[in-house]
Amino acid sequence: MARLPLVGVIRLDCISSKEKRFKHAIDEQRLQNFIANLARSRMSDNERLALVSIFAPYHYFTCRQCQEVLSSFGMGNEKVQAALLLNFRLVDMDRLADMLANMFKSDALTFHRRLGVLRCFRPDNLTGHYELDLVLPHHRAAAQRLIDAAAAEGEQPTWRNLVWEALQVPSSAGPPDAWGGTIPSRGVVHFDYVSGQGVAKTAATLGNDDLAALLWQKCNLSLEGEREQSLTPEKQMMRLRMLAPLIALNSTQVQAVVNSLKGSHNRVEAFVCLYARMVDKDNLWLVLYALKGLEQSVAVMRLGLRLAFNPRRCSLHFQLNAANPEHADIAKKLVDMAQKTPEVRNWWNIRLAGKTKSIPENNTMWNVLTTASATPILEIDFLGADAWELLGFPDQAKFSGLQSAEKTDIMGRWAARADNTRLRQMHPHWLKHLRGPEDPTLLRLGSLLDTTAPDQLALQMLEGSASEEHQENELELLEGATVKPDWQVQWERVMRRLIIMEGDVEEGSTPLKDLFDQVSQGQTKVNFAQVKEALLSHGCTKSEAAAAEHLFKSLAFKPSNSDSPYCELPSAAQKGRTSATAPGSSPRDTVPATSSDADAAAAAVNKDATAGYVTASKDASAASAAASKDTGGASARAGATNGAKGAAASMAGPKDAIIDYAMFEQLWMADLTNPTSKAL
Repeated sequence: MARLPLVGVIRLDCISSKEKRFKHAIDEQRLQNFIANLARSRMSDNERLALVSIFAPYHYFTCRQCQEVLSSFGMGNEKVQAALLLNFRLVDMDRLADMLANMFKSDALTFHRRLGVLRCFRPDNLTGHYELDLVLPHHRAAAQRLIDAAAAEGEQPTWRNLVWEALQVPSSAGPPDAWGGTIPSRGVVHFDYVSGQGVAKTAATLGNDDLAALLWQKCNLSLEGEREQSLTPEKQMMRLRMLAPLIALNSTQVQAVVNSLKGSHNRVEAFVCLYARMVDKDNLWLVLYALKGLEQSVAVMRLGLRLAFNPRRCSLHFQLNAANPEHADIAKKLVDMAQKTPEVRNWWNIRLAGKTKSIPENNTMWNVLTTASATPILEIDFLGADAWELLGFPDQAKFSGLQSAEKTDIMGRWAARADNTRLRQMHPHWLKHLRGPEDPTLLRLGSLLDTTAPDQLALQMLEGSASEEHQENELELLEGATVKPDWQVQWERVMRRLIIMEGDVEEGSTPLKDLFDQVSQGQTKVNFAQVKEALLSHGCTKSEAAAAEHLFKSLAFKPSNSDSPYCELPSAAQKGRTSATAPGSSPRDTVPATSSDADAAAAAVNKDATAGYVTASKDASAASAAASKDTGGASARAGATNGAKGAAASMAGPKDAIIDYAMFEQLWMADLTNPTSKAL
């Protein structure tokens, strides 16, 4: 037997490997000894639970082994609690049904209900957002598994954006030092886990057809957008997290998956959780560009700027808090990039601590940004070196050949559209913030919210009214049936923070209501010409304005015997009705909608709008043109506001003012592009 010498100095090189290591399950002899202790006749289930809570954190188990452990318990709360603790020590979570096989159905249902969104917890792909209530033993067990995973990855900053009580840690290689090596049993901790482990670049990816079939079978998710999907987007995302460890994808496939999901919070979560499963992480920008507005900045913050930032592909929406060294470094890089391209303006829609600012892009830019605070909180839309491609030009030379004023005009329309995207994404959250989640306006705009009701089958199962066949086959639908997913909670938290910082909105109002007041010049109604002019000045294309007109004819006219106070929000391509009355208006205010108008509008919707920034009308261009590079510029909303005010002058009279704020809200929030998820 070799022994180390007692004298001398050993010199060696230690090479650490990041390759995934299998977690070995407990050996059978030790397991049987543990089960024998649990089987003692004088021991109560509460004492057995205490033994499991002490023994489990130091071992891993298969589902079959856990089934043997649970067989020592009688039915009831202690057995469910033991199953919850053992769940986070499993090495084969995909066989969870084996662990629950001998449990009574009532106990199994309680297990799933308490597990909630953590049902999609997968040790093989832990990247995602977590909201853990450390008072709950099984949440502490989940935290322990995440600590073990972080320890296996060495110094990789896996725990990001951590908040616990008053403690905030931007990034670390594990739990905060304040925990002192033990998990506290108080407070709620929320953070993003970003694993450095993933599939190799040479890994074989699924074929496009195979991926589409697998997503439909396992997640009820259609990449083509033509099938009727029975699961809510949140349930689809939860199943996608469970499926992710089993697949390898390329950036184009991840982009297609992101585009097929509804709800900004679900799209961001798909981007984050599939990052580790990408074989071509160098093309991460393709997926980022599939996200819109605030989705981009939240995705970048969650994944980490050092992983997501690509200086050649950084035309994104950013939220940067310079108190975070990583954010401050990126902010300085963006300032440097703007100073090196004096011929074009890079920073648009600048908000400093929530307030719209005008900042010149020159050598004093960073000094101006840090005047009020050495660690400013920034929100911007940045146009980088690939602006020409983003704006629809065939090559960079053609864009470079434009006059400076033409470039500013085209980029100003892009910025106005980006700012309008932000307004649309935040509007439902403004309503919830000001009026509460029960506000009737939210019911009318229900399809626009980033929230969905739990599916009826899950509710029936919770109430015990579903059939036994459904209970056995669809048991996993219970996860998160009555609780928001962790990633939705985080998205809403970011939205609330932005709303609190917002400083240019009147008390009790919303940005969209302020916009309506600007368009109407304080009147209660406007005509469609004013709405169209406002849409164009906010970056919409002509085809989208035509779609809005078609939608207006569908929305404005409803049968006089209808009991509903509001029209249902249809898609932009829905056929218009021939006559009805606008909500809140009298019959004399009705306008006939001819079939030829509807056909023309529908045809306009189908036109390609990719070059909309270049082909928009001159009037809309003038309305949205922002300040020059030398003088800086406020939010693109300021330029668009001038166009909106000018549009108000076209109001002919009371008879033409047939659009009240309720209808204006629905028109503005509607999806005028009528997108469908394309096949891969």
